[in-house]
Amino acid sequence: ERDIKKLLGAIQTTTDRSILDRQSFLPAIYHLSALVAQDVGDSKMAESYFKMALTTDPNDAAIYSDFGVYYYEGDKQSSALEMYEKALKLNPKHYQARLNRDGILIDKNPTETIKDLRELAENASAPSGIRGDAYATLA
Repeated sequence: ERDIKKLLGAIQTTTDRSILDRQSFLPAIYHLSALVAQDVGDSKMAESYFKMALTTDPNDAAIYSDFGVYYYEGDKQSSALEMYEKALKLNPKHYQARLNRDGILIDKNPTETIKDLRELAENASAPSGIRGDAYATLA
């Protein structure tokens, strides 16, 4: 854990950001840093990196979806739902964001959510793991 925090600190304080910016690596580095910080339990750092990732690339549905997971795990369902909706607005075929959104909405709007989950479960173009999770949510 100490090595991971050291790595995150090095990324945060790197002096040659022009290399990262020029090669468009910065959003991916911030996104990955957010996931690592979340994994080691540093919520404040994770949130900060998610925000930096979205600042550098506000059109990446995967960042919004993962930020939604972060909020969901922190018992902030309305913020998680907002992130999933933003991910789906950018990429309507972002199956993980759709499944996660439906997991929140199943109790609030069961009729529409069950319909959406059935459609997702039967969608041959969705990854099999997503289809299986949709079936499991319906069970």
